[in-house]
Amino acid sequence: MTQTHHDLGFGTDHFSFLTQGNALGHLDSKQAVMLAETCRKLEFAQLGHLDSYNEKASDSEILQTIEKVKTERFDAAGLFLERDREWKDPRYFEQIYRKMSWQDFFPVVNIGSAGHDVVRYDMYDGQAEAQPLVDNATDIKLVNDDMDSFTKAVKSIGLGYGYSIKEVRAHLLTGMPLDTRRIMRVHKGYDQKMYKMVFDGDSTLNIDGFLNYANVTNQVAATVPTTAFVTWAEKIANGYIQAVLDDIGNLVSGMAIDSENNFGTMEKKVTIGIDLENFLLIARTARSSTSDTTILQYALQNIIGLEGIIPMQPLKGAGTGGTNLMLGWVNDKEYLEFTTMTGINWFEMIKPNARTFRFESDMELVGAVVRYTPALYQVYGI
Repeated sequence: MTQTHHDLGFGTDHFSFLTQGNALGHLDSKQAVMLAETCRKLEFAQLGHLDSYNEKASDSEILQTIEKVKTERFDAAGLFLERDREWKDPRYFEQIYRKMSWQDFFPVVNIGSAGHDVVRYDMYDGQAEAQPLVDNATDIKLVNDDMDSFTKAVKSIGLGYGYSIKEVRAHLLTGMPLDTRRIMRVHKGYDQKMYKMVFDGDSTLNIDGFLNYANVTNQVAATVPTTAFVTWAEKIANGYIQAVLDDIGNLVSGMAIDSENNFGTMEKKVTIGIDLENFLLIARTARSSTSDTTILQYALQNIIGLEGIIPMQPLKGAGTGGTNLMLGWVNDKEYLEFTTMTGINWFEMIKPNARTFRFESDMELVGAVVRYTPALYQVYGI
């Protein structure tokens, strides 16, 4: 079959014709013939029955081909499709989020297995004081143990993922993984929920967090002068830097002094958390105009019993009246912990219908447990 070439008056440069403004909207039958030939030469062949176009094609066939070319083969730039000028990076990237490091803040303990309704822990106690003896004494006191049991309910949280049969087919076609990323999303979803519950608990599940635990000391920061400056920003701006150090020191000593005003009964050092703004404020502010030591450095070096000060943004606005909160705790599971019963438990695949697949999971947990209430201390208003 002989293919026909037509000179349309544009010379030998067919591209100059094909890329002129809206030329495609003004093609006559001869121009269409040339377009078909040119597209074939450029391996833009998929033009239906005009792939082997000849001069016997009818005008209606040519017009159909032109409409197809206009709608499927070109973009505003001319002959070449924009997608044909793209480079597809073979790598895949994940959106990066800040790490939710609640597991680095507090002791997290996994203690049991799935299926329990209640966790019970026993607390033993016994106090006695040795007494002076005289010769032949027979009334030596004996030490006894007392034991109390405490229970906490086990609660469940859950999350899952799914996909359709169409996504399965797309996976087979492209090789893109279906499970990997969605499982990652599930793990991140559990982390997000745990992050919130560590601090604030969950009122729906009646789970305690460390910020709303009952019977924990919660007091306001000292004001200086008495009726003026309470927040650290106010105190520092008005020259009361020592008052900020006093707030930190009073929290530590408040945790270390027992009911009989004996200092040093806390065997473990205290970790303090504050919101990021206040952390940066004391980390960047010199203790005085003649000192190159910041407030933060001075506190860590000179306050006895202080383990460290770390930024914890959930403490912003977490205090009474929406004020910033300073939280002190002993980072030891003998004193307090966040208790989980299991890791993530996956169930068998569920098929709600023939075209859908679901994978569900749950996690069982108890929440915050404080065995020694002086090991957790709050100061609001900073």
